[in-house]
Amino acid sequence: MKTHDVNINTFATQSLAALQEKLRDIHMEAHEWTRLSKCLQAASDAVRQLRAFTCGYKFKDKVEEIRFFKHEKPELVAQYLFYQQLVQLKGDAPPGNAEDLFKYYRQHLIQLQQADNQHASFHVYCLSGSTERDEEYFIRSHIAADPLSDERFTTGYDMLRAWWLAHELLRDHLITAIQKGNVDTTAQLAWTAPKVALIELLYSLHACQVFNNGKADLRHIANTLETVFNVNLGNYYRTLLEIRLRKNNRTTFLDQLKEKFTQRLDDIK
Repeated sequence: MKTHDVNINTFATQSLAALQEKLRDIHMEAHEWTRLSKCLQAASDAVRQLRAFTCGYKFKDKVEEIRFFKHEKPELVAQYLFYQQLVQLKGDAPPGNAEDLFKYYRQHLIQLQQADNQHASFHVYCLSGSTERDEEYFIRSHIAADPLSDERFTTGYDMLRAWWLAHELLRDHLITAIQKGNVDTTAQLAWTAPKVALIELLYSLHACQVFNNGKADLRHIANTLETVFNVNLGNYYRTLLEIRLRKNNRTTFLDQLKEKFTQRLDDIK
């Protein structure tokens, strides 16, 4: 890839596309540890190239710099963080039976959620499309002095964004693995409505404390719904934040349930 006369956001986008193509090729290999090792190395090489390009690049203006540290860099770095975490996760996995492995995966899902919750306000800011604090978050001049970081390649907050994206990838990976191991495919119901509808129901059931005398945690309820209805809810906390930001009706599905149930009652002869 020729780097002269290429702006940094184009370079980052092309680098991510090239990395994803390389990862697809690597995933054709049979041996899991070989795949993971090669994926991690490919992602590491891509980040190193992006870092070298960035350190020698002069941003044209704040708009270009904000876009890079808010969107382009986190997307690519998240790939490296995802494979780094996945290698560690596989290496630390218990050697016992499938039940022990799935318990380990569920515990890790809880840890991911707890980590994301520590910076929930920042994630809401990014998800909502807000821009009023972009210069504070995504301009390098605002970074606190840190002798362990290269101030030419980070604002600090871009790494929070990258970690969150990496957690999304790892969360989807774990949920898929759990579903493949736990789902009984005989006579199974499949959720065919939008996932956001089931997430409305998930949080409503949890808020009403209808399971185990109110002692069932959100993760347990979510895992059960995913298994029963053969659906991957993804990052349902992020979806909750998006529901919260709805400008009109924030309980679309719940209102539909009430309407349809009332109609059913009225139709009884």
